[in-house]
Formats: sequence, structure tokens, C-alpha cells
Amino acid sequence: MPDPQTIYAGQRVTAAYLDSVPPVVAVKTSDQQVTSHTSFVNDNTLKLPCAAGAIYMVMMELDYEGGTQGSSDIQWNWNLPAGATLRLFTAWNNTSGVAQVGMKTGSTTVTAGTQGAANVCGAFMHGTLFCGSSDGTIQFQWAQNTSSATPTIVHAQSVLAMWRQQ
Repeated sequence: MPDPQTIYAGQRVTAAYLDSVPPVVAVKTSDQQVTSHTSFVNDNTLKLPCAAGAIYMVMMELDYEGGTQGSSDIQWNWNLPAGATLRLFTAWNNTSGVAQVGMKTGSTTVTAGTQGAANVCGAFMHGTLFCGSSDGTIQFQWAQNTSSATPTIVHAQSVLAMWRQQ
């Protein structure tokens, strides 16, 4: 694969070449909230396409808030194409407010604490995605951990980015 940072004189720029140019990015431009809802919803912005057989470096910065610690909180996982594998080193605060770091897979549900309305919390994820045998979409999914009338919100400026590696 050519260096995606350099286009040489006379080089033909193809769709495949442009697909290899890092990064592809999804940035939330508006808040999304759920209330009294513990079933996962697809995030309306934090999703990106991936190509069959491709490997990507993935980074996500998540800004969220909800009710007081333990009263609503947030849980998340990922909707992936068939056969895809996602491994993310993740940093977050658990539902007791204790900092956590660890390796998570796309099928692992992570539960994180919230600290009350207007107190923005954050999580950071970094790792790799193997897209599998068919093109598809990687999509962030989330919900309240405990049903609450206080909304759990994923905020604007949360970011999902991917860099194709091969």
C-alpha cells in the first residue's frame, strides 16, 4: 500500500487509495439523551464504515452525563459487522466512581458512573478493529445502566476516529 500521507506526481488517485487515507472521523454535533431506558440504542453519530479484511487503529473520546452516581449511570458496547473483532484499551470511572483501565472487546458491556446533571464525565478508548470478511459499520451503542427519569446524555464533541492500517 502506498504511503497514505504522500501523493506522487503522476499517481492515479483511486477510491481505494482515498479510503486508505487516515483518519475517518465521526464527531457528535449535538447531544443525544435517553431517559428511563436500559436497552442499548445506536448512537446517532458515533459510527464509521469499515472495509472487509481491513485493520484499523481506533480512538474514541466520550463525553457523557447522567443522574447522581449509581442512580442512572451509563453502559455501552459496540455493534460490529459479522466476523469483526474490536479490542480497546479503555479508561473510565465505574459506578462507584473508581477509576478503571483495562482491555475490552467490542462485545463487552462497560458500565460507567455518572455524577449528576451538569457534571460531564469522560471515557477514553484506543485499540484496533479487524473489520471481518465483509464491509460494514462500527457503531457505538449505549443506554442507562439503571432506568431513571434523569436523562443520560452523550454530549456533542464526543469523537470516534479510525486510521486504516492495512
